[in-house]
Amino acid sequence: MKTHKILRRLLPISRQLPTAPRWLPWCLVALTGLLTGPSLAASGSGPVRLVADSQSLAKDFGSELEATITAENQVFFIATDPTRGEELWRSDGTTQGTRIVADLNPGRQGSYLTLLGTLGDSLIFRRSLEIWVSDGTDPGTQKLADLCSECTSRIVGSISLSDEKLGDKVLFRIDHRVLGGALWVSDGTPEGTGPMPGVTFPRFQPILFGLLDPGTAVFPVRDEDYHVTLWRSDGTVDGTVPYAPLCEGCSIEFTFMTSAGGKVYFTAGDNDTGSEPWVTDGTPEGTRMLIDTIPGPLGNYDYNWLEYEGTTYGLLFSCPGVCIVATDGTPEGTRLAPELYPDVEGLSPAQMQRVGSDLVMTFYNKDEQRYELWNVGGSEPVLLQTSPWLRLHDIELDSRAIYATRSEKGTSAALWATDGSSVQKLGNVDSDEVAALGDSAIFRGTTVSVDGTFDSEPWISDGTPSGTQELREIYPPTTDSNPEGLLAWGSDLVFWTEEEALPNYAQAQQLWRSDGATSTLLRDTTSRWATAVAGGRLYAADFANEWIDVFEPDGDSGTIDIGRPPWDMAAIGRRMVISGALNDQPLWTSEGTQPLTQQIVDIHPGWSPTCPLLTCFPVLEGFPDQLTPLGRQMLFVAFEDEDRPQLWSTRGEVGDTELLAEFQRDPDIPFFVEKLLPEQLIAAGSLAFFTAFDLPTGRELWTTDGTPEGSRQIADLAPGAESSDIRHLTAWGSRAVFALGTESGDQLWLAKHQAQRLVDLGAGAEIHQIVAGDAGLFIAVSTPEHGRELHVFNRQSGQRHRVFDLRPGPRGSGVSDITPITGGILFAADDGQGSGHEPWISDGTLAGTRLLTDLYPGPKASSPGPGLQIGNTVYFPADTADTGRELFAFDLP
Repeated sequence: MKTHKILRRLLPISRQLPTAPRWLPWCLVALTGLLTGPSLAASGSGPVRLVADSQSLAKDFGSELEATITAENQVFFIATDPTRGEELWRSDGTTQGTRIVADLNPGRQGSYLTLLGTLGDSLIFRRSLEIWVSDGTDPGTQKLADLCSECTSRIVGSISLSDEKLGDKVLFRIDHRVLGGALWVSDGTPEGTGPMPGVTFPRFQPILFGLLDPGTAVFPVRDEDYHVTLWRSDGTVDGTVPYAPLCEGCSIEFTFMTSAGGKVYFTAGDNDTGSEPWVTDGTPEGTRMLIDTIPGPLGNYDYNWLEYEGTTYGLLFSCPGVCIVATDGTPEGTRLAPELYPDVEGLSPAQMQRVGSDLVMTFYNKDEQRYELWNVGGSEPVLLQTSPWLRLHDIELDSRAIYATRSEKGTSAALWATDGSSVQKLGNVDSDEVAALGDSAIFRGTTVSVDGTFDSEPWISDGTPSGTQELREIYPPTTDSNPEGLLAWGSDLVFWTEEEALPNYAQAQQLWRSDGATSTLLRDTTSRWATAVAGGRLYAADFANEWIDVFEPDGDSGTIDIGRPPWDMAAIGRRMVISGALNDQPLWTSEGTQPLTQQIVDIHPGWSPTCPLLTCFPVLEGFPDQLTPLGRQMLFVAFEDEDRPQLWSTRGEVGDTELLAEFQRDPDIPFFVEKLLPEQLIAAGSLAFFTAFDLPTGRELWTTDGTPEGSRQIADLAPGAESSDIRHLTAWGSRAVFALGTESGDQLWLAKHQAQRLVDLGAGAEIHQIVAGDAGLFIAVSTPEHGRELHVFNRQSGQRHRVFDLRPGPRGSGVSDITPITGGILFAADDGQGSGHEPWISDGTLAGTRLLTDLYPGPKASSPGPGLQIGNTVYFPADTADTGRELFAFDLP
């Protein structure tokens, strides 16, 4: 390790001492080396080399920009790039100002984000189960609050309460697995972000917000008895109150709650009227049904409303077809308005938008199966354009509306603008996710090449052809092969490559074999599932077919047919045990040829779950599942019925299958709501460990020695029916270690015949990965003070310590993808010194933790993924500017 890099990493420690002399870092390095002996860093490692550039087809699908939202002088959006995955971006309308805000989840996996609302020039958004704020800069992007551990990550409604200049508050709703929905509020500060007391919703009930004025929102709340009440909120506890009960047994079957003319329009109704248009001005007396468009229990739902020349217009569906409603906000001043446009009688209105002093609408012509764009704001309606597909964007650019058209087969698309009297083509680009920024619009623009591949990037338009152009190429065309599924086959490496976005959106999957210097293509297909090794043979399963390819060490190959797509594979000695997909539950064993392949058992012939197809898809996929070798046995999970998940064992012979344990669920809870299966099944020495849900204890930690008598629950870590939050169950010699989530933060636990806590990582701590290595347990941990960094736990000393604060501060270095290697680990991290997310190695000591190499020089990240050591060579996937994402390797000393 270079001395200047050691000094750079030790300076934060020496600065913490009041009189730290300049020579202290050098003494610390020397002392650490004397105490620990040779390390990965001290002994060095071979240079990192490209194993093989196995790409044959370039992919080009673009950044897939989505969820645009405008915050004063910038637009926030979610986009994907090749090295950081899906993350938060911003744009000020210039190429230089279109950039990533922060790499919140370092690596190619990206973050799971939802944009909630804006506060002035800042954004409130959700990241997993956290609420964040951003001003568009990395330092100005901070976590505000944690959602509860029992909350789902689904946000089903949000609205900003703000005026045009100063932000105020953002209201949003989250779901709790037990308590239902809760209303949250944020003013952009940690102390101003949290649940709103007294407002709850039934589980998974959609919620929409309407805005009466910049500081007042209305929203419906339906209780368990289907009684619907409208609430009004100004973002404060005292200002959040129910004000208008609608009806008993009311249905709120709307997809929009639209603000127009200082009122909020929506659809609601009871069994007598059906769903019909309603209006509210935020008072009980101003909340009423406007018109019964279809007398009787049938009704409508609204599409959009807007105010034009003192009258509010709404589009309603199913009255029959689509009809237009014109209203002044009172029942007396509300009428159906097909007679307003006799020239377009018989056409179904679809969208409407103001354009200067005009009103444009799109209609669908059922007879000719096309869309028509009309100006209906003048004395006579004027037909502007027809297209097989046409959609208005709710953006007005200097008295022009922009819209998109597509061809009949969707092979070409165009962006257009209209001023109400004529149309102008802006470019051959499909547009979506449009947001206004001053007098321009930023949108996701998609272009399609001749061969059918497509490129989706952020575009900008001011409503003119010359002002319509791509802003920035976030995801440039690459030659990635995306190596995955790394597997040792003797002294060779086997891996899959994947090439996305082919002309028919299929994926080219290739199976490769490499000796570290050259690579050989074993198989080329459009889908892949798994690979495994038994008896020196390589088995490659394809979920799209009913056979398995078998490769001999000398390169010869054959197939075995099991009569259904394979689901799971694992080896017992020279035999491969295979489970199949679909409903019943057979199990096979094979020694590589069809004559040596036979069915061991069919656990429950003809069994099929009774749940709806989509709700129990995981059950329908394939069983037995989680094949896990334990000595000479193979453990697996199967089903008695929906309420009886089971743990089984087989030795790979016909008739030698044994039921080890079965688990009972609450029959009153639909089985597709709770996870059924035992999970995280691992072997550690002579025991296996897993989590299982059983009455009356909930999901807890279990163990088995492969016998019914030795299959038992270890501990009820969350006493009673509440389930424990057990994650990252990992084998550590003959024991298991795992993360246990608590209200205050994650704890590290150890289990064998009983469970015991090893260390409490502190308030707000979250464990992301646990890996057992030669020097102890290596753990990726996030804490409020240090962000995500590398921790080590040594069982012999009984002490846990943070190896190094690679990136001081709450952001952390984003340690991820830890891979055990001889003498330590390989992992990915960003020390904040301008090299990006790159490969590092560590032996668990200060001196033995270093940057392996800056594969992608400069601030761009190579984003190394999980690796694998075979012999003395370590393989891992990573990105470079020249190769895209390919496989790299280095040799250990």
